[in-house]
Amino acid sequence: MSDNSGERRGFGVNVGSASIVMIFAVLCLVVLATLTLLSANSEQKLAARSAQAVSDYYAADAQALDIYAALHRSIVEQGNTPAQAARETDGVQLLSAAQGGFLSYAVDIDGQQQLQVLLEPAAERLEVVAWQAVTVGEWEVDTYLHVWSGD
Repeated sequence: MSDNSGERRGFGVNVGSASIVMIFAVLCLVVLATLTLLSANSEQKLAARSAQAVSDYYAADAQALDIYAALHRSIVEQGNTPAQAARETDGVQLLSAAQGGFLSYAVDIDGQQQLQVLLEPAAERLEVVAWQAVTVGEWEVDTYLHVWSGD
């Protein structure tokens, strides 16, 4: 009978390696949960900004429709000239007096955009030539190039 008290047998998995694998798995789950939370938070902020932009646009659109209705009543129903209708309605300009002219007005959407409307008086109606959102805010070009300098 030989005494093998000085030798270790390498059968099975050590308890230390199982703990390392478990710590690594928990660490991966924590990182993924943190990234998911950050992504959900940024998506919520984006959705709120988008909802505000849509709300601002439709508020401006409703205001532009009110002005259109006032012009329609003045020109089509009351028989006023486009020049008279432009004088009666705030913010409306008569662009060209030739052949009845064009009526133009703008409604602010936010600090950066306006809803600009261009109307042409036609027989028994006002024809919409343009109804569009236009950027009117100052635009600054960023010419700085973010390049790592090696420091």
